[in-house]
Amino acid sequence: MNLINNFENIVSNYENNIAIIDQKGNITYKELNNEINFLSNLILNKYYDKFKKQISNESIISVCIDRSYKFISSIYSILKINCAYCAISYDYPDDRISYMINDTSSEIIIVDNKTENKIKNISDKILINIDKININNKNYNNLEFDIKPNSL
Repeated sequence: MNLINNFENIVSNYENNIAIIDQKGNITYKELNNEINFLSNLILNKYYDKFKKQISNESIISVCIDRSYKFISSIYSILKINCAYCAISYDYPDDRISYMINDTSSEIIIVDNKTENKIKNISDKILINIDKININNKNYNNLEFDIKPNSL
C-alpha cells in the first residue's frame, strides 16, 4: 500500500468528513479527491497536448502556490500520476526560481493567482493555475497507476 492508495481508502470510508480546514474554509475528503483526480487528468492532458506523448513517471512537476488545501491537492495530484514534485516558494528571487525550474527539468508548473504572473515572466513552461480550475462538484474516477517503492 502506498500513500495514494491509503488516501483513497480513507476517502471511501469518510467521504463526507472534513479533510482539511484552512483560512479559506474547509473541504471534505470526497471534494478533495475529486479535485485531485481532476487536476491529475488536467496535468496528463496538458502534457500530452504539448509533447504528443505520455508523461514519464520520472517527471518532476513544480508547484509554486500559497500554502492551503490547494497545495496539498496539487502534491497528491502529482503523486497520483507517479511523478515527483518540487515546491518553490513565491518569495524566492527570480533567478533562484528559474534555476529550480530548469534544474528539475519541470515542464509543468502549478501556480495560483498570486504567483502566475511572476512565473509567467520567468519561464515558458506549461502553467496550470489552480485558482482557475472549476470542477463543478462532479465525481472524477480515481486514476490507476502502478506506483512502485523505487518510483521517483
